[in-house]
Amino acid sequence: MISKLTASTIYSTLGNNSSLIPLGIKDVANSCGLTAASYIAGDKLEGKDRFIDEFGTQAIWLGGIPAYKYLLDKTLFKHFKLDSEIDVRLFKDKKILTLAKQFAPTEEIKQNILTAARKQKLFKSLTMAKFIASTALTALSYFGLTKFRHNYTENQIKKDYIENKKKNAYQFGSREVPFSSKFAAVHKNKNASQVSFSGGIQDFMFNPVKNLMIVDGVITSERLSHSRNPQDFMGYAIKEGSFWAFMYFAGPLIAKALEKHAEVNHKKSIDLDARVIENEDFKNAFKDGSIKTQLEIFKSNKTNADIYKFAVNPKTDNLIIEMAKKSDVIPMLKTSLFKKSDTIVDTRKIY
Repeated sequence: MISKLTASTIYSTLGNNSSLIPLGIKDVANSCGLTAASYIAGDKLEGKDRFIDEFGTQAIWLGGIPAYKYLLDKTLFKHFKLDSEIDVRLFKDKKILTLAKQFAPTEEIKQNILTAARKQKLFKSLTMAKFIASTALTALSYFGLTKFRHNYTENQIKKDYIENKKKNAYQFGSREVPFSSKFAAVHKNKNASQVSFSGGIQDFMFNPVKNLMIVDGVITSERLSHSRNPQDFMGYAIKEGSFWAFMYFAGPLIAKALEKHAEVNHKKSIDLDARVIENEDFKNAFKDGSIKTQLEIFKSNKTNADIYKFAVNPKTDNLIIEMAKKSDVIPMLKTSLFKKSDTIVDTRKIY
């Protein structure tokens, strides 16, 4: 069933520190502001260059890794007849692997898990290769965009210069301004990230936001290393430092501060998914006190394998597990591109 667009689903998505959507919203706002400023403070060519830089980089930054992973899934994994949806971390615990096969939602998924288990070494190698290749190809795509943008901007400047020269637009008294001096700033900045006309491996593999940080690290390094002068370097350092601070670190810190404030001053915990907080069954469990019983039942599962079995077993009737399913802590089986089952757990995943 497609999730209904409600306030709780919106809050849940925006508050998810492992989702690319909040990063995308923040970056769109940032790109719009920088592009508008370039058009206002500079000229049409500077604004166009900034537009290509900001929105082109944004498209590669957000879509590059998912796109390349999808292509590798459909080529590399398909070639070896392996299910790319299987989480390689299943193989770390033999008991969990056995349970994943036992409670597989379909016979096809069960057979895919069995095949991957038999070819563990190959599957692990392909998973690592996908992570490295998708990240590297995204970084290379960024460098390709930068080269295209520089060439495009240089050609536009040359074209404008030739056209203006015909109209004597570059006459200064009786002396013509040499083309080389007019174009010098662009040549100096040829390898920079933009033309300035006015002056724990596992965590990274399976967390899309942390995976994106690697690409950002490459972009930031490229911008700093190709700065034209100390002033240019400091400008990039401030810009990139601010970007990292607000994109990756400010959100979680602010969220923790608000959660602590609510706990201390209002005696309420808001450190939960919005879809859980707004759930009527969850609210009623607190009112009638049944939440304590549900928690005790859940806590009776001592090992990771016990918890996994409790979560994936379709006969389990527990509010904690139900809320974990609703808030995507426990991954549910996809029935189509935009639909997920409300009741069937995807045992190929780990959580």
